[in-house]
Amino acid sequence: MAEKLSNLLRLVPLEPGDLPFHRALEPSDGRERPDIREFVQTILNDAIHLVDETLRTEFKPCSVKSSAPAEAKVQVFNHDITAQNISKVNWTGSRIPRHTPDNVRSEAWFARRSNHANRQAPGTANFTEFDYGLRADHSEHEGEYTPDVLDTYKVLDWTIPSASTEEEASFGDYENMTMSSMYNRRLRCPASAHSNVLSVGVLCTLSLK
Repeated sequence: MAEKLSNLLRLVPLEPGDLPFHRALEPSDGRERPDIREFVQTILNDAIHLVDETLRTEFKPCSVKSSAPAEAKVQVFNHDITAQNISKVNWTGSRIPRHTPDNVRSEAWFARRSNHANRQAPGTANFTEFDYGLRADHSEHEGEYTPDVLDTYKVLDWTIPSASTEEEASFGDYENMTMSSMYNRRLRCPASAHSNVLSVGVLCTLSLK
């Protein structure tokens, strides 16, 4: 079965006109901007498919590493997607359309997996600690433990309305949703050079039923 490729979860950047309305963004040249709730839900659904299906079937183990001060070992996986397969992505005909990139390149994806005892103790962490470190203020925390991130700050913040009707009940699986645009300044080779990265992050907690 061919791999299902999301048009939103790609390494090629989204254009400002592909994003939901924000008063700080320039007009989208007449294109209708996506609804914020539908945009966020689509990205989260695509991310779940990536973790539950693509990671299991397409990613290959490549190394095992230590990650002090955690006691658990980290299994690293990788998955390369060819430019030919990326070119088959339905950019404009998907649930949330986006501009078709001018240049399509291959993508290299990596994933990490580790198993930790769910307790507040040296060498491990409970779920609340993981939630704080990995979801809440994710970009700021990434800058604290990633050596090549020089600084990071929030550029834009979207307000995501809560579900108000039974027709939107499926959206109720997601809680504590946030969508922000973050600026990261990173080191790149040569070490004296910098790269500027503007990213859009959608974060949430998922209610397991």
